[in-house]
Amino acid sequence: MRLKIREFFSECGRIIKIARKPEMKEVNEIFKICLIGILVIGLMGFSIQGLLFIFTTLTGSVEAAILPTFALGIAFLYLLFKFLKY
Repeated sequence: MRLKIREFFSECGRIIKIARKPEMKEVNEIFKICLIGILVIGLMGFSIQGLLFIFTTLTGSVEAAILPTFALGIAFLYLLFKFLKY
């Protein structure tokens, strides 16, 4: 156990030695990627909540609305991943 802790701190020290401060261009790219991810996840949640509301209004119960909402949510994720080619 003690040897593993010593190795861990040795690896941490090695990483800190080679680490550098990111340039402003890299920070901007990371910010843009994170913003796009947050917007995509928010849009997915908003649209699933909207679908659930619509199906609940049409069927009159939440239990009957969950299955079509789930199916459309899975279809949306499938198309999104197919579009991104993952």
